[in-house]
Amino acid sequence: MKIVTADLEAEIERLLGPGLEKNSWRRDFEAFRERRLWNENYHRRRVRILSREWGKAARGTILDLGTGRGGLAVALAREGYPVVALDLRRNCCRLAKLRAYRYGLDLPAVCARGEELPFRGESFTGVVCRDVLEHCECPGLLLAEIHRVLRPGGSCFVTVINRWAWVDPHYHLFASSFLPGPLRDRYVRLRGRDKGTARDRQRLSELHSFSYREFVRWASSFGFRVRDLAAESLERYRRESTRSWLRWVRSRLLRPFSLHANHFEFLLLKAA
Repeated sequence: MKIVTADLEAEIERLLGPGLEKNSWRRDFEAFRERRLWNENYHRRRVRILSREWGKAARGTILDLGTGRGGLAVALAREGYPVVALDLRRNCCRLAKLRAYRYGLDLPAVCARGEELPFRGESFTGVVCRDVLEHCECPGLLLAEIHRVLRPGGSCFVTVINRWAWVDPHYHLFASSFLPGPLRDRYVRLRGRDKGTARDRQRLSELHSFSYREFVRWASSFGFRVRDLAAESLERYRRESTRSWLRWVRSRLLRPFSLHANHFEFLLLKAA
């Protein structure tokens, strides 16, 4: 059941306001604004991937760690998954709950740091850690906590910024990743895209990024088995068209040099 009221929508737009203002430089701003307002409707591909990996909701509860605007948490909840949203920022927790109210859902939302999760060990079948690792204070503690709260046989969907991205996924600037740290921030300011949120680790020089092989080795050291979801997808579809085959070849050739993608999508599996 969909419940949309003027007061509800006004509060969602108010909470999103500061983030929208900081992205007013985008050429696609109106489409960007629509995606922010109705973010839960733009996660079909990720929900499809996670549903394939996690199966039916009865298997257990999912933790959306760093829920942000709450779109993916609500999209999963709409598919019947028991989801707990977690974020360091209270406004994000409130926003996630308001999105869920649109569909008559009462989404649990917890305000806490990812490096100090307030849950018992082995509490979750799955964890989502999307667009979080680059912003956290200590990525090592975050991965250790994810491993702790996952049940044996559980898995974590995580996105990782490529240290050698051709276009950085936050400011959308070509070749900025190849500049030394201070020059990256200066480049952002010169292009008029500075978000002015140093306290949230938004500066390009402060974001945690990894080369492909570096992250795979690092995550493995925590006891995870690492699967590359994008590579698996290309492998499945490479015979369907010339375009898919060419993308597969390009990825295979550039992956050893970490030049094949701007960010990575991995599934981290905890041993059963």
